[in-house]
Amino acid sequence: EGYRIFFNGNELSSRFPHRVDPSTATLVTLHGGSNGFKWTALRLPSPQLPGQGVPYATFTGDRNYLDTPLVIGDTITAWGIYATGSSKFNVNLMMENGQDFMIHVDFRPPPSENKVVLNSRTQSGWQTELRTSLPAFENGKAFKVDIKCLDGEFEIYHCGNVLGSRFPYRDGFALEEVEFIWLLGGNQGMVWTDLAVTQPRIAKDTELKMVAATQSSIGWNGVPTRAIDGYTDGNFWARSCMHSEGFKNNWWMATLAENSAVSKVVIHNRVDCCSERINGAKIYVGEVFCGEVHYKAGVVIYEVQCGGTVGGSVKIVQNDQYLTLCEVQVFGAPSQHIPLTNIATGSPSWQSSEGWSGEASRGTDGRTNGDYWDGSCTHSASTSSNKWTVTLTAEYRVNRVVIHNRVDCCADRIQGVQVFVDNRLCGTVDYVAGKNVFVVDCADLIGSEVRVTQDQNYLTLCEVEVLGAATSQVITSASSEPGVVTRRITSGEGTPTQSTTSPTEEVTEVIETTLTVEITSKPTDELTDSSTEEVTEAVTEEVTEEVTEEVTEEVTE
Repeated sequence: EGYRIFFNGNELSSRFPHRVDPSTATLVTLHGGSNGFKWTALRLPSPQLPGQGVPYATFTGDRNYLDTPLVIGDTITAWGIYATGSSKFNVNLMMENGQDFMIHVDFRPPPSENKVVLNSRTQSGWQTELRTSLPAFENGKAFKVDIKCLDGEFEIYHCGNVLGSRFPYRDGFALEEVEFIWLLGGNQGMVWTDLAVTQPRIAKDTELKMVAATQSSIGWNGVPTRAIDGYTDGNFWARSCMHSEGFKNNWWMATLAENSAVSKVVIHNRVDCCSERINGAKIYVGEVFCGEVHYKAGVVIYEVQCGGTVGGSVKIVQNDQYLTLCEVQVFGAPSQHIPLTNIATGSPSWQSSEGWSGEASRGTDGRTNGDYWDGSCTHSASTSSNKWTVTLTAEYRVNRVVIHNRVDCCADRIQGVQVFVDNRLCGTVDYVAGKNVFVVDCADLIGSEVRVTQDQNYLTLCEVEVLGAATSQVITSASSEPGVVTRRITSGEGTPTQSTTSPTEEVTEVIETTLTVEITSKPTDELTDSSTEEVTEAVTEEVTEEVTEEVTEEVTE
């Protein structure tokens, strides 16, 4: 029926009629202002989630209480402005008593340790900590810190780049027990300015329809369609479960009715026998790894969070056991986004040395089996200065690299492995006991070669998945947050700071926009070709200023 316009929450005048179908619009422009006035931020949120409260203000030292409990999929984002000489500063997720830290993300710039320290704490003292290198901060420049709440662990980002390994939840605490967020520390001019909690765009999960199912083999008449027949009985002999024939390299895959952003995959396990066989099953949306199942005695239903990963199918892989699924449910929403694909499978690979017949091509053979003696893993001959590379068929935007580690022996050898796109470092693997798959964020770096190095130990890779898209495509994936509902929190001083999303995210936001709002002093019937040129020039100048020279060149190309 038209547009409704609000200012500070109050509706202005009557609805304004649509001129054309809003879905055909491709750009949002902000105009006007002089003598110091400035537009500072633009958000395109979906409707708020049920129970989500109004935004709240924050400044250093405030306890920012949550109006709804944190859940898996939420992201906490804090913005600040750095000043040279600042002491350590941190973001904390706290329990009600103010003594228990679910996570403490502590930045320690020079002349201190030049590290980021991740820790948790109870009243009895600090617990096991992880340390990683301090990212680059610039004097007087805004920065942002993201804490993503995953299943059983957090992932930390600085200005869109992942920091170190994922950090586990504190033993004995649940995510929903976090009561408030605390921004602390900093001096010599460093200030925290803004805080927000974002939640997945899907306000209410919808179960997605699956139209077909296949599997690697059939045993005991356990056909693939049993896992999508709507019948969740965990007794195999009730004819409700699929079953593989063998106990090695098994998979099951279902096709979704349409391309979708998948929030989670729910697996109903077998209960009459052999429940532990589900342990280690890997879940994919399209070609993107979501997570693994970790078996717990007495648990029948397992949920694996996929965070809005886009794809047209769901695949479950079990490398070292029979695969039995009594029902699989997929939740999410239809999506027009382009899925990420594994651009490394079958591409030529090379390694600096070969030991125990672990040839380089095993790293991209499509098999993720972590048992070395099943013939799916590479192996170097040397314990130092090891390199493995895959040459892509063209230049791609590399979103992330997924490494499947060896599981039958020596898993800790993966510690310290570094991943590069061409000659640019994506990140370093920090080994966590019991974890079989490690994801390294590459922040859409463009290149034609991915290199994995290990300078301190043997290098063994049981599969390397390079997820990305052609350089002509805009990447939209779980890691780049294709859509979120945002609770924006303005600073206590009333001055929002410049958003510090990465240049790629800024460009993506502009391209994905489906609503055009022009703020101008002219009535619509006075807008002419010349004013259109004026708009184009203004927007071009702003984009050129805000996006780095490198990204501008890529977008232009």
